[in-house]
Amino acid sequence: MAFQLVDRAGMGVLRISLNSLKYGRDFPAWKESLSSIEVRMPSEYIKPSIFILTQKQITDCSLTELFILNKLHEVGYVNINDIEKDLKKIFKEPWIEIEKAINRESMRQYINLKGNNSGVFITTTNIGNI
Repeated sequence: MAFQLVDRAGMGVLRISLNSLKYGRDFPAWKESLSSIEVRMPSEYIKPSIFILTQKQITDCSLTELFILNKLHEVGYVNINDIEKDLKKIFKEPWIEIEKAINRESMRQYINLKGNNSGVFITTTNIGNI
């Protein structure tokens, strides 16, 4: 679908990304050409557990927190290097953003930072198994 819409303030990208993650959809893929920007995102897919969590329990999630929750969905753990690599496309210092998310009080009951010989991982807690 081509809607030919534009957001002059530049907030459309952030708004679309945050709302997509709140509904449990994948992060949108942005492609820029000379005359337009193409956005690819799932149109009807929703992860109910992510949606309920972000609407009822943690209502003021940051982009990093939403990204982490979506990566953990139905997996339970993710290597911190993978998250850092993905967030490097968005943030100059992704580790600082990850650290803020992990240390936030409302997130602590849902995620943990754990490590073993294979690496350092963000994992879900018993409550956070989504």
